[in-house]
Amino acid sequence: MVDNYKSILKGIIATILILSPSVIQAASNDTSTINYSVAAINELNLDGGPYDLTVDTATAGQEPELVTYEGTYDITTNCGTNAKKITAQLNSDMPDDTFLWFDMAPPTGAASVWMDPITSASQNIITGIDATAQANISFIIDLEAWATAGVIESASKTLTVTLTDS
Repeated sequence: MVDNYKSILKGIIATILILSPSVIQAASNDTSTINYSVAAINELNLDGGPYDLTVDTATAGQEPELVTYEGTYDITTNCGTNAKKITAQLNSDMPDDTFLWFDMAPPTGAASVWMDPITSASQNIITGIDATAQANISFIIDLEAWATAGVIESASKTLTVTLTDS
């Protein structure tokens, strides 16, 4: 009797499968939602460093000669129009009669700011930065020391260059 029920059940399943082929077939396409986002990206990199500058030359009757380091920097930001600027500052002020100058060529579309020597106060270097990804843009660091600065043993300062909101 159990065998009869098994045979009847097999017959019913076979009939259902024959009459309903879509039951065993997969759909030919499907849709799905893709959630995505792009985060704020603000990257700045000064190439090289540490930078060694020594004022050690002068012409008699003139102030010592300025010493220059020439380097490059890279920048990537996906900000809006005129949304970013670059600032610079030292961890502490330079000794009397010594000056550290820092200048960066601006990325395309931005503007350089004429400035005083870098101090411990944050100063704008470049303004009006739009979304950009550029590499090998030039910068310079100049060390100037007047004769009245005297002899200064080897010392260091930390230069912080920041890509920030305008």
